[in-house]
Amino acid sequence: MLANDDFIVIEHDSCDSTDLNRLYFVAFVTQKHKDIYSVRDLRGRHVGLLKEIFNETVRAISKNFEVDVSDLRVFVHYVPSIFRLHVHFCSVEMVKSSVLVGRAIQVRDFAF
Repeated sequence: MLANDDFIVIEHDSCDSTDLNRLYFVAFVTQKHKDIYSVRDLRGRHVGLLKEIFNETVRAISKNFEVDVSDLRVFVHYVPSIFRLHVHFCSVEMVKSSVLVGRAIQVRDFAF
């Protein structure tokens, strides 16, 4: 769906791009950022990268699926299931309360 030197966005296995309530994408940082394994590795210098991932991915999803950013939940897990920083973008309808409570950090909670 989207790729550049910093990150690549792919459809999650749970995604159904024909149903706006089942949109689910994941952005992974590239090898360029191989030192960022999880949210614990993030520092102030990474805020720009997080902004880029957030803004570009939301823009692509909005353009391709006519979805407003308020209809998406954008978060990282801690502890992650994969030790390469990745950001989840999913429809609010896809989010179960257990995803956000105690395990997920909203990307907008970072300092930007």
